[in-house]
Amino acid sequence: MKMPYVKLITSLLFLTILNSCADHGFMDKNVINSSIIKGEKVKEDDVIFGRPVMIALNYEFRKDKTVSKARPQIFGVCSGVMLSSQFVLTAAHCVKNIKTARVILTTNMYKKVSDESDVYEIEKATINPTYAKLKKQEEDRDISGPDAESNLYDLAVVKLKTKMLDARTDYSYFMSRSSYSYFDMKAKKAQVKKQEIVATATGYGKQSSLVDPEETEIRYSKKTGKPKKIRILGVLKKAQLTFKMDQLQDRIIEYDQKDQSGVCSGDSGGPVFIEREGRPYLQGLAIAVYKKNTDDPNNIHNECYSRSMFLNLDYFKAWILESTNAMNSSRKI
Repeated sequence: MKMPYVKLITSLLFLTILNSCADHGFMDKNVINSSIIKGEKVKEDDVIFGRPVMIALNYEFRKDKTVSKARPQIFGVCSGVMLSSQFVLTAAHCVKNIKTARVILTTNMYKKVSDESDVYEIEKATINPTYAKLKKQEEDRDISGPDAESNLYDLAVVKLKTKMLDARTDYSYFMSRSSYSYFDMKAKKAQVKKQEIVATATGYGKQSSLVDPEETEIRYSKKTGKPKKIRILGVLKKAQLTFKMDQLQDRIIEYDQKDQSGVCSGDSGGPVFIEREGRPYLQGLAIAVYKKNTDDPNNIHNECYSRSMFLNLDYFKAWILESTNAMNSSRKI
């Protein structure tokens, strides 16, 4: 693998941290033709269902007197992925306050979360120590954006207080070779050129890249019968991405999502899967999006329009395993 690096962006830009069974056809290009922004919903019979989870920030669960049933009150959304029934992988910037955060296994928080049994409290979180160190230095020096070195380590492992028995996991991931090595070997064996890699990104974030967003839908009030706009955030969707094979050597995978599939605010920590041997392999984690003014001179799009950044998890398998083992044994790492 190449040594880690962060590309320097010379033009003016905005960056947003995105805080807000084998199926051989699960990455078929005919299946996913849009993005998480206005994208395809993940259904319960989807091969990746049960793996992505929502990280609900500043969460409350209280009785809504007008509806006669309990409803979640959520003031921020991140995404994550289950490593096992009790451990979640997400972006480090998503776990600043684990006391008020909750983990939810759902495809749609508006329809599928009705009581506390759907919601899991966090016992503890381990943030990558290099991220924590670099982030503090960058805050002191007012450094941010795609050239911030902390992006290279924006990763955290979260332990739930109770096991999520409905979660779908695959620990063989940790015993597999890196994807670049895997695809390079396949290309050499077949005597073909390096190929493009189709990936699936998932998350619970925004569904529009427009400044004037089309991320609402009309619903009718049961009480008055009048139409009202409902903001759509917290619905699990999937996007199709295409990486160049050489990108799988880099610690940060940058992706041009202008006018095509991509991620947006709320998708931070959301997993990126690629297909290996007919199974979903956990390749990356969404960490940020940024927009170059030169790509959008009329400013009709928000920060999700231009480029996204994904952390390549092939660099972190040893650290992830060490972190989960340490939290299980309550020792420090």
